[in-house]
Amino acid sequence: MRGKREELRLLVRELGRLPLALHLAAGYLREGGYDAESFLEELRRSGFDLDPNHPDDRLLQKESQRANLHRTFSLSLALLGRQLGADADALLAGLRALGYAPLGGFGRSLGEALAGLPAVDFAQLVNTAGKLSLVMPAEEREDDAWRIHPLLAEWLRRGADETAVLARMTEWFVTRLRAKAEQPWKDVTREAGALSAWLARVGGEEVVRVERAGSRYAIQNGPFHVWMEFCARGLRERSDPKERSDLLWTLANVAQRMGAMDSAAEAAEQKLAVDRDTRDEREAALAAGCRADILQARGQLDEALRIRQEEELPVYERLGDVRERAVTLGKIADIAQARGQLDEALRTRREEELPVYERLGATRDILVARAKIALCLLARNAPGDRGDAADLLRLAYSAAVSLGIPEADQIRQIQQHYGVSR
Repeated sequence: MRGKREELRLLVRELGRLPLALHLAAGYLREGGYDAESFLEELRRSGFDLDPNHPDDRLLQKESQRANLHRTFSLSLALLGRQLGADADALLAGLRALGYAPLGGFGRSLGEALAGLPAVDFAQLVNTAGKLSLVMPAEEREDDAWRIHPLLAEWLRRGADETAVLARMTEWFVTRLRAKAEQPWKDVTREAGALSAWLARVGGEEVVRVERAGSRYAIQNGPFHVWMEFCARGLRERSDPKERSDLLWTLANVAQRMGAMDSAAEAAEQKLAVDRDTRDEREAALAAGCRADILQARGQLDEALRIRQEEELPVYERLGDVRERAVTLGKIADIAQARGQLDEALRTRREEELPVYERLGATRDILVARAKIALCLLARNAPGDRGDAADLLRLAYSAAVSLGIPEADQIRQIQQHYGVSR
């Protein structure tokens, strides 16, 4: 027993007491058939024989520890390769690609994309690599997810093509951001940390593609400050008027969602100027509507109402854009409700807004309209209004939970505040 403890102490000293190196060594001792002595012998056979204790040269000591760690990584991959068998080359290439994964972790689907591996091969890779402590479970997540230690990730990246990995990550996100179904957006939301890291790396022509794919998701789900930075960077890089108009639209809306009203107003004004220069009537109406949203949030209801009635509704009616007309009427109903004109607000929502969303099958629009009708009923509080409001909030909450959107928490708070959760 004493001899084994001495071997382990020697191993700790030779590994420079670096936690990650010790973690990896534990994987060898547990899964690789090594004891401390044979592991150190393997290190030396690999050409790694160093003494990190050089008290007169701290820089040399630091670099020696780093070299030690890198040697351990090399041995780790060699052992992993032996355990992976005939498919080792492709699977090891996948592991190296995961060096570019977000440090906060990655789920199974995103991991498969980053590694460029089909599901079965990816499962084999993470299961085998996990036994050697090369990947670690991201235990704070409810789904299957892993992370790689930052130092190991840095080392793995030396053998991977960053451009190819980023392209695969972009395809994964863009495919899901542009989807109209519920599940793809849930996939993106689960990878919120990866989304932020990825957006910071998107540049060039891809900025345009990502904005067009992700605008709806960005406005509804955020993270708003990350999308603001993304749009601002895109505006510095892009000069095409249509591209700038789209970026300004997303920027104005995410800034407003974050409460950055001055930034939102500036972006809306810039978009309106661009759209008027290009004579894009619909986009100019959208920009005017964004300005009205900000005025409405600031309590300037008269000017907001004027814009709705004079600069938005006539355009959408002329163009036959039934959804935007319904959205605008809903915002006019918001103004009526804020002024205490509850019957008028209810009439507009029930007769001119909600039926349009139902015909279009616009699930999120439907649930938001139902919640607003419920709030109007609760404010009016006529006989039967509380029961009708409770039914509408229950339907809205169920839909919001199914979509996995932030409105679910807001609706639950309304139910609890008014005591109508049933």
